[in-house]
Amino acid sequence: MKKILVLTLFTVLCLNYLTAQEIRSFKIHSHNDYLRNVPFWEAFGAGCGSIEADVILSDGELMVAHESSSIIKKRTLRSLYLNPIMEGIELGLISDFEFHLLL
Repeated sequence: MKKILVLTLFTVLCLNYLTAQEIRSFKIHSHNDYLRNVPFWEAFGAGCGSIEADVILSDGELMVAHESSSIIKKRTLRSLYLNPIMEGIELGLISDFEFHLLL
């Protein structure tokens, strides 16, 4: 009886150890982060798996805004997202794309 109890306890402890080692990975989504100071870097640095930006074509430029009335000239897709992505690649900070830029 004692051997069965010890074996059962050992089995339970082993199973507990194995399940405790399971790493659950998940990614978060960032939407309308363009209201932040450095929107791409804050979202990317937080581990977002997808970064979404609403864009509106205005005067031949893709502006990042939720509606036309909230367009601010310095908030372009290029300045807030595309340039930071290229800079990160050039500096070696981004070597593997594990995220999606959704427009």
